Formats: sequence, C-alpha cells, structure tokens
Amino acid sequence: MCATRVDDDDPNETPYLLCPAERRFALALRTVGSGRASIDVITPSGDRHPLRFADAVTLRMMEIDREVRWQSRPNGGSSSTFVARVHEHGDDSEPSPRTRTWHMLARVSEGASCIVAKSESEPFINAALENVETMSCLPTRSD
Repeated sequence: MCATRVDDDDPNETPYLLCPAERRFALALRTVGSGRASIDVITPSGDRHPLRFADAVTLRMMEIDREVRWQSRPNGGSSSTFVARVHEHGDDSEPSPRTRTWHMLARVSEGASCIVAKSESEPFINAALENVETMSCLPTRSD
C-alpha cells in the first residue's frame, strides 16, 4: 500500500507517493512539474535512482498508474523488473484527454536502475521481459 510523504528537502513540500516494492526496494511516484510525472527507485540501502520519464518516455504531460507490475526473475537474477503504464496527454492544457498509453519496462538493482523498453504494445513489453537482463538502458537527453 502506498503512503503519501513530503520530501523534507523540497522547499515547496510537494507530496509524493512512497510504495513498497519487491526485494526491499521502494518506488517514489512524483509529480516533477509542468504536469509531468516520474518514478524514483529507492534501493534497500536508501540510494535513489530517478528513472527520468521525461527523457526516456515522453516530454508531454503524463500520469503514471499507481499499479506497477513486478516481475520476479525465475533464476533469481541480480535485478528485478517492473512494468508501469504511463498515460500521455495530448497538449499542455489540464485536464486534457489521454492520447497515448505507454507500457514502460524498467530494470532495478542496487547499483543502477533504468528504463529498458517502452511501447504502446503490452504484448511487446511482456515478450521483452525474457531478455531484460541483457537489454541496454534507453538513452536520456543527458547521455
């Protein structure tokens, strides 16, 4: 169950959702400005890995489903994966209708976390789960 928290380092005291996840990880679902949203992965040791949706998924206004599907690796693997749905809005006016839904696949580990695939096709993402350990991170604007 997700809990609403406030970041003490944020001068605006913007609330975010903190959701427990697999393998003692947690996800922080945040609004990052201009109607955009993102997820920070919080490792068991407390490190934060921002997934930077605006760079890797879409620059448009978006919202993220609260339901995130975790996929356990059958062989244990060194990382975990999850799939999240990201709803893109057509323009910068709020509220605007959803124009596209992305299925986003992320690989999560203690050392690094990143988005490895995005697609409008959920079956494509489900098939990508088989190769997630060997997939490269999607590029971001600062790469």
